[in-house]
Amino acid sequence: MPCTAPVRGKTDTKYPWDPDIQNDPCGVPDVYAGGLCKLHWQMANGLVFGTLDPATVFLLHADSLVDERGHPLTAFGDAKIDLTQSKFGSGSLALDGTGDYITSPDSPDWAFGSGDFTVDLWAYFTNTGAPTQTLIGQFGSGAGCSWMLRFNATFLNFYYSTDGATNPSVQWTWIPTANTWYHLAVVRSGTNMLFFVNGVQVGTPLTLNGALFDSAIALSLGANAVGAWAFFGNLDEVRISKGVARWVANFTPPSAPY
Repeated sequence: MPCTAPVRGKTDTKYPWDPDIQNDPCGVPDVYAGGLCKLHWQMANGLVFGTLDPATVFLLHADSLVDERGHPLTAFGDAKIDLTQSKFGSGSLALDGTGDYITSPDSPDWAFGSGDFTVDLWAYFTNTGAPTQTLIGQFGSGAGCSWMLRFNATFLNFYYSTDGATNPSVQWTWIPTANTWYHLAVVRSGTNMLFFVNGVQVGTPLTLNGALFDSAIALSLGANAVGAWAFFGNLDEVRISKGVARWVANFTPPSAPY
């Protein structure tokens, strides 16, 4: 059943195409009441929260700069939705490594404590030679940091803090190929930290003891919270899951948006 709202470029007073927020035109497969596609329905009625499982506390489909859980997002630099490149849907978050990133204010949703969690996303690296590229985290430039997933030339780091002052890390050796989509997942299960690329575990589980520091720093994607360590490429289907280790062994990566 196709969406009955107008496609991009058409004029409609109730469901207009707005390039500033990059709302998706028709074409997504899930259809809501009245024959409207999901994003057109949301434009008229607000975000749909009941379609997500309770563990999902943040979800950026990157067809628009909207978190499905309603956390506000702020874009910096030239961070934008790229309608020419995506893993799923009509777009992805484009970041050129020169001050492009997005943030969301601190929330209890990403204060993980000592519990299980999963952070997963699709990443498309356009410059694999640039070291120290931040994917996602709650990490600034000094004290008060909590956690961050970062690529550093030949390995992925998960930086963390249990006291807000020191920032140890666990790391897994991995080198991506440029201009290729990868599903990346970092999982805490008890005291084990695991990392998966395209559903395959990289290395062996590493140990993380204690509760992560409850930081007041903003969540950031594409750089740390003050714009450093910027990422070169695109991100899609960025999800944070709290209280659950979604994968503890090899798995088939997602074949559709969440």
